[in-house]
Amino acid sequence: MQILKRIFRIIELIKTMGIGFTLVKIINNIRRNFTEFYYLYVLIWFNRSILRFRILVSAILNRVKIFKPHYYLYDITNAGYAIRSIAFLEVANHEGYIVTADVADDSLSIIPVINNRFHSRTIVPLPERSAPMSVAAVNSENNHSQGLLLATFNFDESGKIRDRTDLGMFPSIEDIYSLANSGIKNYENSTYYKNILVRKGHWGFRCINVHETEDHKYIVTADRSTDIIYISEFEKINDLLSDPLIHEVDISYTEGAAEPIFCAIVPNKTALPVYCISQRYHPDLTIISRDNSGQYVISQRIDVGGLSRSSVAVGNFRNTRENDIALGIWGGDPGDLNSVTRGELAVCSTTDNRTYSSPVIHKAGIHPTDVVAGDFDGDGLDELAVLNYGSGIHYTDRIHPGNIQIFKYVGDEFIIIDQINVPHPRIGISKDIDNDGKDELIVSLFFDKCLVGIKLS
Repeated sequence: MQILKRIFRIIELIKTMGIGFTLVKIINNIRRNFTEFYYLYVLIWFNRSILRFRILVSAILNRVKIFKPHYYLYDITNAGYAIRSIAFLEVANHEGYIVTADVADDSLSIIPVINNRFHSRTIVPLPERSAPMSVAAVNSENNHSQGLLLATFNFDESGKIRDRTDLGMFPSIEDIYSLANSGIKNYENSTYYKNILVRKGHWGFRCINVHETEDHKYIVTADRSTDIIYISEFEKINDLLSDPLIHEVDISYTEGAAEPIFCAIVPNKTALPVYCISQRYHPDLTIISRDNSGQYVISQRIDVGGLSRSSVAVGNFRNTRENDIALGIWGGDPGDLNSVTRGELAVCSTTDNRTYSSPVIHKAGIHPTDVVAGDFDGDGLDELAVLNYGSGIHYTDRIHPGNIQIFKYVGDEFIIIDQINVPHPRIGISKDIDNDGKDELIVSLFFDKCLVGIKLS
């Protein structure tokens, strides 16, 4: 018993300092004797080793049920660099495939999930500078399988290597594997891919969201450079190979750009859903809805009091008939990744006239970069995971390692009920993979090129 407590205390100390954080200070003193390659290689190896050790200890403590922690890391797998999006393609019995958009590697990663465990990834190379920015699962082929939507951003400002940004679909996981095995990088010209939207230029499509009605399917994406929100409407719910009706909404300001980065869909049982867009260079959350004439318009601008790099989460946090929306506020300039500035969490509720209230602001950690809603404790209500990136874009700038905070309504207060200390969490999704009524949290760690699976006890 005492040994287990001591082991767990050591783990907590390592977590508090940040994985590899102390080693950074030590190696910095002798860095002149290392090449940059070996310096980074040693740190990544050390970080992953500590993570695997924590997973082992968590599994032991969870199994023996002695000194049981509030959460445990249950798996880890290698992944790409600078993951910007994660999707889960379900096959059967909550098993399936994790697909990540590895923007810095110009690739996708496919990670099979079997018996709640991550297996070795397959890398799908994409064209140079294409910058895959977002992926999302979508039902296709009469719902017998799930396909993958892909949005590329295009980092090539010159247009010499890549001159387009696009949104399209792989109809099935088999098509993605076929592309990987074919050696073809120009996916857009292959038989495995269907184009939906294409625009010449760079810094384009940033996000993808999907929703369905009884007879229509809608795919929503945001174009960062043009400030246009595109809503692709398919009149046949399972026929994504047909040409959709494209709706465009300009969300720019007369005094400057909005630069949309993430979009969330708020479902509604009695009316069409609304779309909530976070913006990098304007402190607003923009709400888009469909008016009585069938046109999509800006129905509301909500001042959230700060700039954001965060996604928008939608969840039933308060046991009401309406969903709330939550947004992470970066804290300072979203372009400054090296400062250590505490961010905030903005939560907006639905009002009686079907608009959204002014945000209730909660203190968060250092630079919130993603928010993920999920029922992590199995009580039927959603909790909110706030991924705090920390600081630093290079290893030597890792002044603060970041963490994950779990918020939950207790009575009338939205409070932090847990803190998960993993380094530089960037993007996450929630999914009940093991079918036990509790969502798992799958998170990418920015520097360490890996995904970790987290479960609350």
